[in-house]
Amino acid sequence: HLIPACLRLSAKMCVSFAAPCTSWEGFVTAKALTLPKGDGLKTVNAWFEDNVGNRTAAAVNASIILDTVAPTTGKITARALAKGAAITWSQGSDANGISNYRLVYKQGSLAPKTNCADGITVEVAPGTLAATVTNLASKNTYTFRVCAVDNAGNIGSGTTVSVRTP
Repeated sequence: HLIPACLRLSAKMCVSFAAPCTSWEGFVTAKALTLPKGDGLKTVNAWFEDNVGNRTAAAVNASIILDTVAPTTGKITARALAKGAAITWSQGSDANGISNYRLVYKQGSLAPKTNCADGITVEVAPGTLAATVTNLASKNTYTFRVCAVDNAGNIGSGTTVSVRTP
């Protein structure tokens, strides 16, 4: 909460994304706000006034980074193994950082859906750029998709590669 305990007896408040604040209103403990358009840093400021007109000199504030843009995923490669595949990919890109990757696959040449929305999931540790998939049937084609996930939870569309097991 933005409200310090000593200010909970406030009579008025002013909440704004910019200073100075000019829209004073009766104090409430919760207020819905619409964030300014566009991705990036958003800071909300709040000033308080008590019953005798004393106002806080400086704003109490809190910030978030709004990120609605999905990350991009680097290039993916696959190397066939006996009853398996070694999958590697290059680092993805996102303005606010990559938190992890999702790797999914399907038997056949039809790729798993965009955003890694279907297929068999392979657990990938955060920061890892490779995985080995085992227990695949011999002489079959498998198609893999790796998707970057950014720090806001946005999932990239991913990139695909197919490999045929020996």
